[in-house]
Amino acid sequence: SVEPDTYSGAVQTGDVFLVASDGLTGMVDDRRIAYLLSLPLEPRKIVDALIKEANARGGLDNITAIVIRIEGVDADNGRAGTHG
Repeated sequence: SVEPDTYSGAVQTGDVFLVASDGLTGMVDDRRIAYLLSLPLEPRKIVDALIKEANARGGLDNITAIVIRIEGVDADNGRAGTHG
């Protein structure tokens, strides 16, 4: 069975989250992923760049990636508005 990595904490405007398979994380190192996530691009363009990078490094497995950028947080209920 698969055990996902999970984290919890406060969400802030501007936070970026990545959900990805090992087809991405096994091919692209964490520093490069962090750099690509820091670029001021639309989440879809970041996903495209991540997949392109993994494929350029051999693309040995299926690649799945979802990028979510928090656009705003409702201070009253802590809910986040997302873009991704």
